[in-house]
Amino acid sequence: MKWTGLQGLRSLKNSGLSLLEVIVALAILGTGILALIQLYSASLRSTQRSWDSSKAIIEARSALEEALMKPGTPEPATGELADGSIAETAVQKLESTEEFTVYEVSVRVHAPNKKGLELKGKKVVYEEEAAIP
Repeated sequence: MKWTGLQGLRSLKNSGLSLLEVIVALAILGTGILALIQLYSASLRSTQRSWDSSKAIIEARSALEEALMKPGTPEPATGELADGSIAETAVQKLESTEEFTVYEVSVRVHAPNKKGLELKGKKVVYEEEAAIP
């Protein structure tokens, strides 16, 4: 550093930050932290919605598989799940011959204040199987 006399000594004393610069820096830092907090909150909400959707899909698949695996003609049913969701199973006859009948089984799972989910599958029931209680 080059010596400039007393004038250079005075300029070294004034090289700190002013109060206004500190306030502006804190405002920028605070805005950045607030944006990160909002981003984290949105991420948590998205994760919860994804978890709820996954649970609904699993419950609907389980109910559909149960309806399709039961011997004989499928029957409509309604039940409440552990998380308070409602599962409704509906059956519609699509085609019938002397040998078999084709049914469409649909399962709808919906929770209060949430979007529902519907899965459909087809089941063929042969006449010998239809006689099984």
